[in-house]
Amino acid sequence: MAIRVRLVWAVIGLMLIGEQGRTQASPPGQGQLPLSKIEAFFAKLKAEGVDVDGALPWCYFFFSYDRAKLDDAAKILTPQGYTVVDVQSQPNALPDGPVVWRLQMRRAEHLTPEGVFARDAALDALADKVGSLYYDGLDIAPAK
Repeated sequence: MAIRVRLVWAVIGLMLIGEQGRTQASPPGQGQLPLSKIEAFFAKLKAEGVDVDGALPWCYFFFSYDRAKLDDAAKILTPQGYTVVDVQSQPNALPDGPVVWRLQMRRAEHLTPEGVFARDAALDALADKVGSLYYDGLDIAPAK
């Protein structure tokens, strides 16, 4: 269910992408998750027994109608220590809409709530720079 909700929001975000890749719904930084919500997320993780003081496998998600834009983002992020988890097409929530592509990148590292906030802003800015790319946020990869 959470993935489906994420996908629907990604499609909505893609529908709002302008020519330069910036969403028309919100200027840069204004669609960002507030630091207070990130701090609450960390508190929940800690309460669940997750060691938030160590390195965690953070996953970052990007969407685009143009697969090449995802490849461009991956080429920028890979030298910075990120690895490509997968690139796959997703069904479009619109019946006759174009294929939506999703890129999942991963990097294991120790982040504080402030670090997550800064990373979120940096990856949103990267999406704007690449253009026609929507940064959908981050998550922690499940333990194997």
